[in-house]
Amino acid sequence: MPPPPAYEQLPFAPGAGPFRVKGVAYRGHCEYVERYLVGGLAAQQAMLVDARLRDFLGQTFLASSWYDVYPLVAAGSVCARVAGRTLPDFLRVRARFQAEQDLQGVYRAALTVASPALLAERLPPMFQRYFDFGNAVVSVAGPSARDVQIEGVPASLSPWLGPILQTFALTALEYNGTRRAAAKLMPFTTTGAAHGLDVGTLRLLISWP
Repeated sequence: MPPPPAYEQLPFAPGAGPFRVKGVAYRGHCEYVERYLVGGLAAQQAMLVDARLRDFLGQTFLASSWYDVYPLVAAGSVCARVAGRTLPDFLRVRARFQAEQDLQGVYRAALTVASPALLAERLPPMFQRYFDFGNAVVSVAGPSARDVQIEGVPASLSPWLGPILQTFALTALEYNGTRRAAAKLMPFTTTGAAHGLDVGTLRLLISWP
């Protein structure tokens, strides 16, 4: 039997990973895929070779529960292939779908702040409600810029997490009424290791006119 595709070669058995994400992220993925991907969730499942991964992704996810994040990365890769998109492109579209839902729901109050600076400073606590890893901090990078850093992110998650957080930040600023905002992903820097994986800092430089 040939080896599974690269996106199924997870660092931990599906469901056993120590880096976790809230179930609301899985639910958002499933809702988007069922609505907008040709073939829906059935098309996603049909592309998976690993039966353990199919079983994990086929379960009912509870919004407030914690789940291994790596199967969600694999699911995004599969769906990007089905959609004929690059992974970053698919992630940005999918992340905007979820951001719009959450920003009109649980995070609606955060959008009432008076300035983009205050909103940018509220983004790290929002990010950390989704993940049980990473320490998010923000610093002033200029009168109209903030440097958001998430420390302790697995290096292998950076290409997946970066476009998602970038899209979330831009969508939040847009909903706040800020126009022509930018969120630039800075180079990932490795700082150590955790659970046998390299970890480091994911940086997002947010600016506005």
